Amino acid sequence: MTFGYVPPEKSARLLSVGVPLILGRAPADSEFQRFITTNAAKVFGSLGWSSHPFMTGIEDRYLISLQPSIVSRLKPDFARTTTSTQTQPPWPNDVHSVTHYKFENPAGVWRDLKTAASSQMDVLSAIVFSSLLKAALLSYGIDEPEKFLGAVNGDLLTLRLDQNGERTMVIAGVRDRESLRELVKKRMGLNSRSDRVSDAEMWRDAKAELAVSLSKDFIVLGSPSDVRRYSENAKTNSTMMKDEELRKITFFVPLSSSANIVTYTNDSDRIASFISAIVAANAPPSAPADISRTGSPLSNHPQRRKPPGNALVK
Repeated sequence: MTFGYVPPEKSARLLSVGVPLILGRAPADSEFQRFITTNAAKVFGSLGWSSHPFMTGIEDRYLISLQPSIVSRLKPDFARTTTSTQTQPPWPNDVHSVTHYKFENPAGVWRDLKTAASSQMDVLSAIVFSSLLKAALLSYGIDEPEKFLGAVNGDLLTLRLDQNGERTMVIAGVRDRESLRELVKKRMGLNSRSDRVSDAEMWRDAKAELAVSLSKDFIVLGSPSDVRRYSENAKTNSTMMKDEELRKITFFVPLSSSANIVTYTNDSDRIASFISAIVAANAPPSAPADISRTGSPLSNHPQRRKPPGNALVK
């Protein structure tokens, strides 16, 4: 239906505009943009986009190619985890978006991603890149990424319960409970508060900004209210997502997909805003722009799915 292409020599400029937005930085941050422009060409190749009819909707496909040297170093790490669906963390019913990471060795992926990209940069740029990579997990209270990722199982989830919320939660299976416990106690400090919720230990930092719940099966990190709500509901299974609802959400991209990273999100508001803007642009000045808004793509029956979809495969 449509197609777009950015050649390698132009992709760095586009990424210098897009990456700061993704990372929540101001587009006018000229120093950061220069850093992206200088180093993106050493890591990325061409960019492509295409649009296709798919079942009852439209599927957008994006291709971001990497330099061959980066691919050769990262390819061995992209082995799928063999964790069964029965041992994966449960999803809550009221979830707004979920990103599912599936790596056999997440600590190895993290380490090799850092070294592969840094090997293409000068010393100063490599230090900046390593700091940015580490900062991506600091918001979850993870300040020692390799140790944390080495102590959890290959399946990790990041969840956002509220569309307008600033925080997301991290949920992972436990591989080495004692190592995780030591990391949490070190991160929380001496002034943290701890108690138990069912069979899980729970810590809150002194500022009540971060909480961690650790059971024998899962570790959950996020805001205190979200972590407590999730832990209590998971124990009682009162508001956890049932198999039928999970099948609806994952109908177009099942959890068994070969993709290492898959995001499922509620796109209804974004799509409604886009359509409203189109209607408003074409409506007479005196006619109010309005569209009917039905159910959420996260909960609709698959045959009533609204384009362009609710699953992004990375």
